[in-house]
Amino acid sequence: MIPQTRKINLADAVFGGVIFLLAPIGLFAPKATVLLLIVAALNWFIGGEFSGSKLSSIPRLPFAGLAVLLVWSLLSSFWSVDMMLSLKLIAPLAALLAIGLFAMSFQPQDQIQFQNFLMAGFILAIALLIFEASTGNWLTRTGRSLQWVEIYDGYSSGYNVDAILKNGVVILTLLIWPTVGILWRRKMLLIPISLLIALLLLAVNYNAKTSILAIFTGIISITAAHFSNRFTARILAIAFVIGMMATPFLTGLFLTSSDNQKILRYAKSINLPSSAVNRLITWKFVVKNIGEKPVLGWGGNSSKSIPGGNDKYILRDMSTDGKGAIVFKDFYLPLHPHNSPLQIWLELGGVGAIIVALFGGILLWRIGGNTGPENPWLIGTTVAILMFSLLSFGVWQNWWIAAQFLTLISIFAAMKEPRN
Repeated sequence: MIPQTRKINLADAVFGGVIFLLAPIGLFAPKATVLLLIVAALNWFIGGEFSGSKLSSIPRLPFAGLAVLLVWSLLSSFWSVDMMLSLKLIAPLAALLAIGLFAMSFQPQDQIQFQNFLMAGFILAIALLIFEASTGNWLTRTGRSLQWVEIYDGYSSGYNVDAILKNGVVILTLLIWPTVGILWRRKMLLIPISLLIALLLLAVNYNAKTSILAIFTGIISITAAHFSNRFTARILAIAFVIGMMATPFLTGLFLTSSDNQKILRYAKSINLPSSAVNRLITWKFVVKNIGEKPVLGWGGNSSKSIPGGNDKYILRDMSTDGKGAIVFKDFYLPLHPHNSPLQIWLELGGVGAIIVALFGGILLWRIGGNTGPENPWLIGTTVAILMFSLLSFGVWQNWWIAAQFLTLISIFAAMKEPRN
């Protein structure tokens, strides 16, 4: 008897290849996640026989929420501080969101094969990052043709290679939960625990503090979701709505009355990292400008053009010598606030914040009504995304949007029960 060979589905293979490459490529070139998302969506569109079920599988609530937010962003360009900058945001953002939402309808015919692609790519990326940490980032230095004299050493100017790899650590922090979830369901408990410890140590090595926070909050939320998925999701939904609506008021309450030197002294007294000083001063500046246009905002994508944002502040450490050595010199608003609620309020006003809070809160609330095996890991990943959104990235950064889409696709395609 001639043994039967296993038929390989081309769409599955290409999509699996994209997911395999996501972690290792994202580690060194996070902006390439946009290209990977486009390849995945095109492959799903043309792979096999196109049917209406692909379109009908597009998640409707996220589609509706993002569509309303895009329309409001478009309208905001008419009163924007920089109309052309606001208009330039709409078409690329709409295209990226449409591509991501369509790709989320992907359903692999062979879920086990897809899981294997995801796990293999993640394990390869962890191995590569361990190699980098052990060799002084040899691959990154070699790939960018950097000599040791060009590397930032903490004192002199130069390329900060560790900072380059931080965004790669972010992508691994998102992908850890679908990877761990798959291995956990296969009862291969030692491997996911080892991967989690390895990622945590690597995050410490690269001083990726937000990633460390995201890992620990992810562990807490996943543990809670295993006991009560409904309760955890709904607490998360309530926290999301409160955070979106209250962040500018709470931030202003603590920072508005403090001058910049006082913020520096406070940060030093509780050993906050240097980056936190800049964040606090930026947030204070942003809250002040939110107060000037609290309802409509300054216009979508206007963070780069807020009056005074390109001015620089100077902070002096009076304790170092009698003259007060300069320890900080930076822009009040470098590109974006590094806080999604504040950016939404600043650019799209209270109306934009209500749109995000309403649709985001409903979406998170509905997660609590599902009982699929992917839910605890989806909650953990969502918490990680929220941590980075609160402390690191801009709302409209295309690679960050693409990374979120690809991570969510990984969870649903690898862990959701296949439909009949």
